[in-house]
Amino acid sequence: MRRRIDGRRVPLACVFPFTAAAHAPYPVHITTGKGDTRTNMSTQQKGRHKDRTVGTRLRAEVEEAHSALDAAAAGPDRQTQLSRGVLTGYLWALGRGEDAPITGARIEGPPDIPQLTAEVDAATVQLEDTTQRTVPRDFIRGVHDALAWVCGHSDDRP
Repeated sequence: MRRRIDGRRVPLACVFPFTAAAHAPYPVHITTGKGDTRTNMSTQQKGRHKDRTVGTRLRAEVEEAHSALDAAAAGPDRQTQLSRGVLTGYLWALGRGEDAPITGARIEGPPDIPQLTAEVDAATVQLEDTTQRTVPRDFIRGVHDALAWVCGHSDDRP
């Protein structure tokens, strides 16, 4: 037996708890065929938690890291390309930058984990291949280190 989920026909097993539909990273609207639609509650609870995190870190933790580095590198004579890259990475991860710092991709609101990870990967490619590099290496290293920390790839906060 099949039901409609988000306009697609899926096996009935996907409608019940402890299945892919119950753990989807986006709201799943389930239509029962009688005209009523229900939204998966566990997904909505995850959505509220997302506002408190940036990548795998708490938003407050990323805000504090940004503020501490910004205060330490106050003034143009104290900033390095590395610290500028880290600050840029933090700002973009917090949703305050318009374009991604390495790829230039435009997104609405704060980036999610796949977008953050894609930017870390792009930074890694530019660090390894000098022909791909369009900005100073230290700036790229700063963005990479900041976003790798935000994503949980590293425990060392830049």
